[in-house]
Amino acid sequence: MTDSSAVSVAPGPPAPAPSGVPAPAEDDVVTPDDDPAGDDDGVVRASPRARRALVAVTLVVTAFLLWGTFWGSDDHFPFGPFRMYANASDTNGVVRSARVEAVDATGRRFKLSDSSTGMRRAEVEGQMPRFREDGDRLEAVAEAYHARHPDAPELVLVEILQRRYHLVDGEPSGEVTEVQVAAWAAPGYEDLADYDARIAAEEEAAREAEVARSGSGADS
Repeated sequence: MTDSSAVSVAPGPPAPAPSGVPAPAEDDVVTPDDDPAGDDDGVVRASPRARRALVAVTLVVTAFLLWGTFWGSDDHFPFGPFRMYANASDTNGVVRSARVEAVDATGRRFKLSDSSTGMRRAEVEGQMPRFREDGDRLEAVAEAYHARHPDAPELVLVEILQRRYHLVDGEPSGEVTEVQVAAWAAPGYEDLADYDARIAAEEEAAREAEVARSGSGADS
């Protein structure tokens, strides 16, 4: 005796995708039935065309990384390395530390911090070769300072100074030198950019002060 309530339903076409949800293109999806391995595990796999695209992207990124590793610079990050972290220091070499100083129209000299210009120290150091080539580019630093301090006295000098600490067997030897890497001076203040003349004047003033102190000590 058969169950008269059982109804035989013939298989029909698959239900359409919900409204607003695009159905995947047939060429981009491999269903379990199309799997060459015949594994009906319910996993949707990428089509050969999608796999070829992934391989192409991987090869392009790898090529950029290889190029950046051997020939890239800081400007090419993330494909180029940060040289300041990528190279080992010579244990008998020199450690360099740069800073940006300014002189305003009142004659006050001070260090320009990251917050005073909005330019990070790493940005300045990364552009060091360009500043060394043309010191007038430092005028942009003065403009950045004035944008943040519109009521402050005008800057008449911006310079990059580099202090060099000499090492012996990886330890500071006590020898420290300083050089001017680049400088920009406002019109009429070009003499301020003469680093050697300024250092000579400062040393002469220090010697005169020492002589004066020695003389006053002898008199007493």
